[in-house]
Amino acid sequence: MKALPIAISLAVLAVPLFASAGDDQAKKSSTSATTLSTEPQQQAVDSPLVRAAKATGRLNKKPTMVITNEMLAKAGGHLTTTTLNIPLPPAPPPVSNQQAQAEAAQKQRLDAIEKAKKAEAAKKTRAARNAADDIYGENAEERIDDPATQERVMQQSTSTQAPPESKKPPLE
Repeated sequence: MKALPIAISLAVLAVPLFASAGDDQAKKSSTSATTLSTEPQQQAVDSPLVRAAKATGRLNKKPTMVITNEMLAKAGGHLTTTTLNIPLPPAPPPVSNQQAQAEAAQKQRLDAIEKAKKAEAAKKTRAARNAADDIYGENAEERIDDPATQERVMQQSTSTQAPPESKKPPLE
């Protein structure tokens, strides 16, 4: 069932090919004389912009005016001057060696203070984030800042003895 549409489509596509081949053979058989020269190849068609440029004929013309040094010397260059003279601002005073050292030391102090402020702010934000994680239970690790508490936790985790029981009187 699929073979029939395929055969029809092949036949439809083959008909123009055979028709063009027949035209070529008819042209060849109708001319019995051989030509000794071939027809010149047609030149590529120019774009509209190229055709317009060729139509102006600008390429065959010489430029009307070329600026040269001799022409400028004859014409006498046009210079303008002013009578208003504004003085330049004064140059900054030279910086002495002691002033330069004092400014460098001041800059170092300001940089150190700024670094300390940034470190303190980072420490505060880290502590706030850790506290929020502890409250909401988002972090599995316990963060204990007290060294004594850390040591006690380590001793309890490595100890093989059972934790001491409290000596409370039994409830009656």
